[in-house]
Amino acid sequence: SSDVCSSDLRKALQDRISSNTQVIELLMDKLEGMVTQEDEKKLLDQIKLRRVVYTATFEKVLKLVLQDQSPSRVLRSEMIPSLNEFIAAIDRFTEFQAGQFDKASALEDQTFDSARTFTMAATGIALLAAAALAWFVTRSITRPIALALQAANRVAMGDTTTRIETRATDETGELLQAMQRMSDGLKDRKSTRLNSS
Repeated sequence: SSDVCSSDLRKALQDRISSNTQVIELLMDKLEGMVTQEDEKKLLDQIKLRRVVYTATFEKVLKLVLQDQSPSRVLRSEMIPSLNEFIAAIDRFTEFQAGQFDKASALEDQTFDSARTFTMAATGIALLAAAALAWFVTRSITRPIALALQAANRVAMGDTTTRIETRATDETGELLQAMQRMSDGLKDRKSTRLNSS
């Protein structure tokens, strides 16, 4: 009964090891497909090499266990050192990847800062352009109105010789032209009154 149990246990152990090996191989293949940089490829090659050495020593230990022999000498002198080298290779790869993520993060931060600076500069330029446009529009309205006010005041004081020159065709230009016509009309009436007296 202990041989059957031992046999069943050995079979389960071998099946489990085989299943784990397949999963590791699939993950290694997937990882290999994702590696693009030369440094990464070298580090991955080191992982593969260390895995081959570790797997060979593991199989030695497993064979000894399955044959009911003591694996302690092989375990101490070969398998544990090869496992440590395998883990160290994985750690170097992981540290390299962490460094790459840090560099990518720094680049992303730099890109964000550049975009923010550009946005602020563009906003500043847009505000300056809007202020200049507002000044120009305000000036184009207030200047003709100021001219019309001056002309109206001169006409009100009796000065009919006032000339109001404008090239504008908008409402303020029409107002200035109307002021000029009013001044001309008053001038004509004044001259007609003087001639008829």
